[in-house]
Amino acid sequence: MTYDEVYEGYLKQIFGLIEGGVDVLSVGGNHIEETVIAIKAVKDHFDIPVIASNGFYAGKKGFRTMTGVDPVAASARIQEAGADVIGGSCGLMTKSLDTSEWYPSATTLVKEMRQGCNRYLSIQPDAGLAQLLNGKTVYPASPGEMASEVLNWIDAGARIVGGCCGTSLEHYRKISAVIRERRAKNL
Repeated sequence: MTYDEVYEGYLKQIFGLIEGGVDVLSVGGNHIEETVIAIKAVKDHFDIPVIASNGFYAGKKGFRTMTGVDPVAASARIQEAGADVIGGSCGLMTKSLDTSEWYPSATTLVKEMRQGCNRYLSIQPDAGLAQLLNGKTVYPASPGEMASEVLNWIDAGARIVGGCCGTSLEHYRKISAVIRERRAKNL
């Protein structure tokens, strides 16, 4: 698709959402340049906040988007495009079913995104890397394990927290409880 085709496609969706009464738009994906086009389409026509998230995956070279962009460069590019909140999502809670060890890499990602931008940050990790067990897809990071990391995400700079693939209502309940407890202590 050409730039103009992508722009017009996003613009049609955005107009429909605006007509429907949205107060903020969230754009996410694995292709930064498409996200940049979506942000431009919003900012060219509307005065509404945009949350833009990139999917990141841990590899031998650290975190990268599906197209190979590191968190610092990705966050800088999204900020330059005009996003009001910059986020990361997807493969960020690394744990395997065959070990009790796991690496809470979402905290590291928040710190790296902060190096590339000065906007509000969002983090939405998955509940571990999906695995097939007895014909069923299982996400190994428990609600308690994810909730135990929430304060680290916030301390690293995240102001919007949530979950991606494999997170359940119980994950969100535990995450919310941790945040409520922190707020109560800070009052």
